[in-house]
Amino acid sequence: MFTTDGYVVTGGTINLSGGSGPGGSTQINVSTGNTTIASDIAEGMNNALGKTGAGTLTLAGTTTFIDIVVSGGTLVLQSAGSFANGGRMNVFGASLDAGGNTFATNSVIVQNGNLLNGTISSDNNFHVQISDIGANLAGNGGFRVLGNGIVTLSGNNTFSGEVTANSADAVLIARSNTALGDTTGVTTITNGATLALNRTPANADITIGAEALSLDGTLNNIAGNNTYGGQITLTAASNITSTAGTLTVSNTIDNGGFC
Repeated sequence: MFTTDGYVVTGGTINLSGGSGPGGSTQINVSTGNTTIASDIAEGMNNALGKTGAGTLTLAGTTTFIDIVVSGGTLVLQSAGSFANGGRMNVFGASLDAGGNTFATNSVIVQNGNLLNGTISSDNNFHVQISDIGANLAGNGGFRVLGNGIVTLSGNNTFSGEVTANSADAVLIARSNTALGDTTGVTTITNGATLALNRTPANADITIGAEALSLDGTLNNIAGNNTYGGQITLTAASNITSTAGTLTVSNTIDNGGFC
């Protein structure tokens, strides 16, 4: 446990042991301030590292564990070797900062958290609930909004799988031109969920490209003068509206007999 600011751990290799944290992880608790571990870290029990406490832990060395569970504060993966590619990233009520690096994962789950800085790739679906995703998302997987609440995508995403939101109280906010991934996938909004378009964090208007939209819910422009460029197919009576700014739909709308 690190309880004050400014710890820096260097030299040698740290061997983790024990596994009482979430997912059987070995926990490192940074209760306040910033702690940096520049040493290499060898895998612990279950090959999982857990980050707890409200402070920030920065990993600057090389690690061999394959799973991360961040349940408090912020974990920064500063070096390209600070996460073993092919592992799992789990963020619960916390933030994971990829440090501008690119990491390949087997799965990503974020609930009530943040994923930022860098590129995260997965060939399986990203699963996210009530979170802000500013990192770039890549790979063959899709993006699934879990349950209710607001999820924001603001990265330069290239993932090719389907985007889905299927809860009446789910709101997926797109804040970049490529928030919904590349144009080979489809975005499916069902059961009254909402896809909202917002300006980028830098206050630039956005244009969603030829991303097909299957809509049983609401497409809403909530800020800025934004454009949706994909074909829209209504699968139930739905709303296409703008509560602020201007929404331009530049492709066809197939109303499917619904008005």
